Amino acid sequence: MSFKITARTLLHLGAELISSDAVAIYELIKNAFDANSSKGVKLSVTVRIQNWPGPFFARLINLEQEHARIVRDSMNDIPKARSPEVDSQQHEVKLRKLRADLIRNLDPTAPDVGFFEERIGSAADAVELRKVADSLNTIVIEDTGHGMSISDLTDIYLTLGTRNRRKERQFQQLSGQTSNRPILGEKGLGRLSVMRLGQRVRVETTTNGDERWNILEIDWSRFSHDSDDLLEDILIEPSNGEIKTDRSLHETKITISALNATWTKAMLDRFAKVEAAKFNSPFEPEKRYRISLRYNGESVPVLDFDKMILNNCHAYVSAELEITGDQVALRGRVDYRQRGKEKTFVLTNADLLSASGVNTLDTVRSLGPFTMEVYWYNRRLLQKKDVTGLSIGEIINLWSGGLMVFRDGFRVLPYGDEGDDWLNMDPKAFASAGFKVNRKQIIGRVSITASGNPSLTDQTNREGLRETPEKQALVNLLKTVLESELRQFLNTVDNDEKSKSRLTFDDVGERLGEEKKSLRASLAQLRKHRSNSQEESLIFDQIDATVETLEKMMADAQNLAEEFERGRSQVIHLAGLGLMVEFLAHELNRATQHALRTLSDRSSSDQSLGMGAVKNLELQLKTLQKRLSSLDPTTTSGRNRKEKFDLFEVAQQILDGHAAAFNRHEITDCSVRSVTGTKRYEVKMVKGMVIQILENLITNSLYWVKQQQRIHPNYHPSIFIEIDPENRFLKVVDNGPGVSEQDVPYLFDAFFTRKPPGSGKGLGLYISREIAHYHDATLDVTDCGRFHADRYNSFTLTLAKS
Repeated sequence: MSFKITARTLLHLGAELISSDAVAIYELIKNAFDANSSKGVKLSVTVRIQNWPGPFFARLINLEQEHARIVRDSMNDIPKARSPEVDSQQHEVKLRKLRADLIRNLDPTAPDVGFFEERIGSAADAVELRKVADSLNTIVIEDTGHGMSISDLTDIYLTLGTRNRRKERQFQQLSGQTSNRPILGEKGLGRLSVMRLGQRVRVETTTNGDERWNILEIDWSRFSHDSDDLLEDILIEPSNGEIKTDRSLHETKITISALNATWTKAMLDRFAKVEAAKFNSPFEPEKRYRISLRYNGESVPVLDFDKMILNNCHAYVSAELEITGDQVALRGRVDYRQRGKEKTFVLTNADLLSASGVNTLDTVRSLGPFTMEVYWYNRRLLQKKDVTGLSIGEIINLWSGGLMVFRDGFRVLPYGDEGDDWLNMDPKAFASAGFKVNRKQIIGRVSITASGNPSLTDQTNREGLRETPEKQALVNLLKTVLESELRQFLNTVDNDEKSKSRLTFDDVGERLGEEKKSLRASLAQLRKHRSNSQEESLIFDQIDATVETLEKMMADAQNLAEEFERGRSQVIHLAGLGLMVEFLAHELNRATQHALRTLSDRSSSDQSLGMGAVKNLELQLKTLQKRLSSLDPTTTSGRNRKEKFDLFEVAQQILDGHAAAFNRHEITDCSVRSVTGTKRYEVKMVKGMVIQILENLITNSLYWVKQQQRIHPNYHPSIFIEIDPENRFLKVVDNGPGVSEQDVPYLFDAFFTRKPPGSGKGLGLYISREIAHYHDATLDVTDCGRFHADRYNSFTLTLAKS
């Protein structure tokens, strides 16, 4: 006994699985490409009557049903209220009216409309009229590929899920053949795309050497949900057609009729400007695959992407994942052309593992090499320049939408479409200042290959890649480039430019003082030469009053600035406090969940296991309580109160608060060390703010030594604090992967992070440096080469002289 498959199952694999007509047409174009149609593919849409199917179609269906009833009644001698003749006459009246309405609504500019007008007028009954009406609107796809023989139609086209394309690809790889022509299909389901477009299909095809054309006709309505037929019971057989005039001819023509939707000129025009134009990559230097479109015989040009659009971008970023043996690295460059600034970046080892968000670098290696490039536009600066009849802004509107994905130079839908935010860019962009790097600002592509990225396979519905760890790694790495590299660099450069032109209140006050002195000197000179008239005295009094008003306004402004700075320091402090609470909440939740899992797994007879879990939870709660106690000095009531305290004591308190995490990750080297041997260093600072700095730095160190452990299982992590009372500094040091030289200039910028998207906010170091500045101290990354060449492993807090 084997599975029995109903005919309507094909609907799920064809019409219902494909989400849009554009995707269906994509599949047919891919089939033409795989057939080695070197001259491209032609797609012709002919619409001789609008709004079909529609009201006319509903009337025709009713007439068909009525005709069948009349025929059935005439064959049975069952008494009726009306004679069959009367029914037949009334039916004929309706049929004539429908024929006339159809003829009246035909588009006189459509091809062969006179021929179809005659066929409609001569249709003897509703059944014949239905056949004519179904052929009024058609979609025809033609290619000059290798074509199909009778056996091909039977063994391949009518056999679903064939592996012939996959076998071709595997043969290329195994034989070492290098071909510039990739194989796009692989599942053997693309032919079912026609079900999405229409109810009937006619395939006319031939191969080089065939004597005749080979014909296959399918009525997809037989596979509807109304049918209970088994798939094996619906017989479909190819047949021989006309004799060929040239036996060397090889091509295929697919005619789809009884269309499921009415295509308009505007619909095909959009398909030409968007989907067809993006079928294969416009970024490549090679000539693009030719797609010819026609609507009612009139050519519809496919938008030819002009490289000038890319040359007018305001910023550009490119990146490449390189895999050489066991070594893997993500290298890239950001060029902020509008500002004349650029930078390079390299992510390797722990940085790369963190950014990818996966468990092991083996997953990144399995992902395989890829390249990406993004062109960013400051839409406010776009100038109106006509290109192919459209302005740059209009073309960017058509092409922007995020990163498109191209496999072997051909598009993978729906990535980069208007409604597809597969990298979740817009919520982050709109939540950040300036709305930088949202999907409407970029044109970009990701390039993969079938041979180099075998784990990135298409979903069954031909839309998007399957959800695999490799796909998630790809998504996270692309997000890292867009957010941590492109957006962050744009913000940093813009902020630097703003700071160059920004005047402080001290600058303004100094200038105002100089102007005031000059003005009073001028007034003094004027008074020497003035007459003693009352009118002149009033004028000078008014000038004096104006100067005094300006001085008062400046004093008020200075007070407001000081209030703002105080408020800003409070905001910075509260943001840091929020981060600390978040860290603690995460730790508490993790410990509690672990204990609950352990308790739920224990057997009723093993009570000791349950008590062990509770004791473990108790131990972790004690360390968390130590950390919570350190929060007390950071509360609002004491945030700005400077006090004397021992820096060694506070540092040890912070390490004790992380004891559970140190124990969990087997970090035994975690201590407070004195550079000079002195174990006491009394400072006068805001104790809570110092705690915030140390908490941020220790939390960062914990994260990165964990990444190092994942890469090197035999690695022994250490995190320690060095204090030098004589030189007034405190260092938080770890032997993790460290900070690369490329990241140093941006490390303390707000929102810069090497953690995977969603795992890090990029605020910890920014807040810590702001808190240090509040105390006239500095916070820097130091000790390059201490553990790894060209990597920084220490954060040094240098205190001001007391």
